[in-house]
Amino acid sequence: MKMVVDARQQYFPELADLVAKLDHDVRSPLTAICGYAECLGWLSVTDAAAREGYASAIVSQVRRLGRLVANAATLSSPQQETPLVEVRLAEALAEALAELANTTETQGIAVSVSLPAEPVTVFWARAVLSQLLVATLESVLEGAGERASVVIEVRPQAREVALLISSKSEWPVPFCTESFAFRAAARLVGTRGGSLVWRDGPPPHLQLHLPFSGRLAARPAEGLEQSA
Repeated sequence: MKMVVDARQQYFPELADLVAKLDHDVRSPLTAICGYAECLGWLSVTDAAAREGYASAIVSQVRRLGRLVANAATLSSPQQETPLVEVRLAEALAEALAELANTTETQGIAVSVSLPAEPVTVFWARAVLSQLLVATLESVLEGAGERASVVIEVRPQAREVALLISSKSEWPVPFCTESFAFRAAARLVGTRGGSLVWRDGPPPHLQLHLPFSGRLAARPAEGLEQSA
């Protein structure tokens, strides 16, 4: 990993710091997996409901670990070399939510999405956009707590499209902007000229901005302004 960091410093000056966050965050799913696996070993073979719950939690943590590794691999390669394609934002968002379905089901989180009437498309590397959306949503879910409600609004704004993501929960977890998921998402969107910021509210929410202008634009800016 150190060789990757040294080789890519000219592209990502902050990658070394991201790798340090990764090392810390990887320990969380690994600890959870070990804990749930031990619980499975203690359970009676007749306790099917509890066994299923622990098994589902293990799957969720394994997928989280896989996403962390995938983000690290994407961040270690220069984004300038990644081919761009036209992607419908609604489809990419649906795929990201499907990737996190196990997490939302395990924690009892309800997610609602508000989309504009006219389809929104962007030029992006599809796999990278998917990782960006998953990492962003994962940051929200980690702070939302169990049985939370998460609202995602897609709002075209002149030369950008904004994703406004907020959550409500009886037992919210303090949001951490130092987590690898959040830092990776911010770095991924930054390589394409966008931004990811945390607003303190009320209510507290994330704002993810994706640019439409220039070579990233799937439609003229004038059309976006009319449909905003």
